[in-house]
Amino acid sequence: MDKIGIWVMNSKFKLTILFLLAGIMVISLQACDNPVDDDDIGEHANAIGFAVKIDGEELFRYARRSYDLNPSGEFDDWFEGDSLKITPDLVDEDGQTPEMQLRWVNRDDELFDLPELTDEDGEWNLRFDKDVLEGEEPLSFIYDKEESTWTFKKQANGDGEVTVVYNLWHIDHPDLESTRLHVLLEGFED
Repeated sequence: MDKIGIWVMNSKFKLTILFLLAGIMVISLQACDNPVDDDDIGEHANAIGFAVKIDGEELFRYARRSYDLNPSGEFDDWFEGDSLKITPDLVDEDGQTPEMQLRWVNRDDELFDLPELTDEDGEWNLRFDKDVLEGEEPLSFIYDKEESTWTFKKQANGDGEVTVVYNLWHIDHPDLESTRLHVLLEGFED
């Protein structure tokens, strides 16, 4: 085969690959491209952030890719600089924090609730991704979406440092993924 024939075959192959990749990109970009108002939940949540509350007071709020730590002013002992800090005096005898409720923030910075989805076909759930920076699995989450979709506790397992990403998961992908929150755990080991 001459050089021109090989070039034409390679060009057709490259063009086919290019169209396949373009098609995959179009499909993936449209996978979650229909946000709706929180009045009409529909397929996707209109959340741009969330607030984590303890006993009705905001521990922290996340919106527009940044955290507002202790907006209620009620939780000075829970923070050190830009980090959430968990110490023995903030947890029960089993190392568990008080129950934390999560509410969603819309584009107008108002809190709203997504439906409790306790059946196995529920569209949304909460997921936590964490990276341990120091210590041996110092933090875990107690979360049972069958019991309550939007409440959880943090479990202190020892001294250490982690970063946490909160995800509003919709069927097979995140509708909202936070930036990392730094968490310190101190005073649990003698």
